[in-house]
Amino acid sequence: MQACCRSWLMCCFISSDHVIYAQMPGFFDGFEMFSIIVFSIEYISRIWICVEDKRYQSSIKGRLKYMVSPMAIVDLIAVLPFYLGMFFNIDTRFLRVLRLFRIFKLSRHFSAMSVLLTVIKNELATLLSAIFIMLVLVVLASAGMFMVERGAQPEAFGTIPRAMWWATITLTTVGYGDVIPVTIAGKTLGVFITILGVGMAALPAGIIASGFTREVNKRRDTYRICCAMHWKTAY
Repeated sequence: MQACCRSWLMCCFISSDHVIYAQMPGFFDGFEMFSIIVFSIEYISRIWICVEDKRYQSSIKGRLKYMVSPMAIVDLIAVLPFYLGMFFNIDTRFLRVLRLFRIFKLSRHFSAMSVLLTVIKNELATLLSAIFIMLVLVVLASAGMFMVERGAQPEAFGTIPRAMWWATITLTTVGYGDVIPVTIAGKTLGVFITILGVGMAALPAGIIASGFTREVNKRRDTYRICCAMHWKTAY
């Protein structure tokens, strides 16, 4: 199943190039059909046997509960674009966007994705706190730039919402350069905001990296304990 999932995603990416797709349309369409059949069978099978899990023991309610679980929704999204395009007249651009969600199916078959999702779940409160602080800084930076630049550049800093674009790209250290302060006060404020943004932009990455390290070490220790118990039992 892992090989099929990898090949399926690779074909999705490659077939997005119209030149490559035009050379082998039969291959890409055939593999798409084969993959849809395989994943449809997998989805139906998981719904059918989910009652073996203690969390979904009820015949009907258990299956319905499983169908709204995150991984079941991921499995459904993986095959949904194909059936929507087959039975309904839907804009193909919308279906292409839905196909991008197939990458989340990797989380079921690859431990690295599983670790990342676990880390995000465990560190969600901390991440939300960091995001909240960032939003507060965006508002404060926007208000400050509005006060010092609105006279010189009313089209860019005439209101606080307009100034939020500059504040956001500056605090996230993107800096497109389409909007820049021109007054001395604006440039001075921009320097402080840029320096502050370097640390704030790295904060969520640091939280995830720290959580990732802890989770990997935890799983490694669990694996070592299981191996030690296995060898102790065997000998």
